[in-house]
Amino acid sequence: MQKIRIKDREIEAHYFQGGDGPKPGIIFLHDLTGIQASTLNTAEIIAKNGYHVLVPDLFGELGMPQYCLRILFDKIALTNEEGNVGLEEIQDLIDAFKSFPEVISDRLGFVGQCLTGGYVLHAALRSEIKAPILFHHSLGLTGSGFPDSCAGRLKNTVQAHFSNFDLLCPPWRANALEKQLGSRLKRYDYNLPHAIPHLFQLNDEGRRAFDNMMGFFKEHLRESPQA
Repeated sequence: MQKIRIKDREIEAHYFQGGDGPKPGIIFLHDLTGIQASTLNTAEIIAKNGYHVLVPDLFGELGMPQYCLRILFDKIALTNEEGNVGLEEIQDLIDAFKSFPEVISDRLGFVGQCLTGGYVLHAALRSEIKAPILFHHSLGLTGSGFPDSCAGRLKNTVQAHFSNFDLLCPPWRANALEKQLGSRLKRYDYNLPHAIPHLFQLNDEGRRAFDNMMGFFKEHLRESPQA
């Protein structure tokens, strides 16, 4: 376990190293249910493919109810605007992870889902986040769930995964995000319920989502061409 200081508190994070030496790093965030066995199993599989993977417990000592209350009573968090407390912690988390000596600091992946999905869109504003991957973002209650003021500054293509029927991230939100980002969004839709990452190893659609994610990592976190 790693202990990481974010904003005004310390959290613990599971850390799976993808072998010896410098490698791209991936931050894999949990959803509303917290860190589950499926979360850690996925992180371990990703690491075995040659990536250093960090799974932070964002709830930490606060627990899920208090963490969520901090967000739900923060108007700008509900609209997924910059400057909300949850997002500020994520920025600290990225800075801490990229400082790990074995992590290649300018080739990072970032995965968020449901409650943490909106964080992916903001992480994608950073040039070092080469592989931002979104699974059904549930915050951002208006429009696409991503402010227009941020969308124009997007640095890298976002891979996005959506369920065909999803009350927490309805199709209209996915459609609005696709319209907003255009070619900067690589979208996939599945005949799966909400919480796609928990289903990676359970059925064909889940495995398709996992393979799409791994392909995106391979494409965008590979070594830069030699000069």
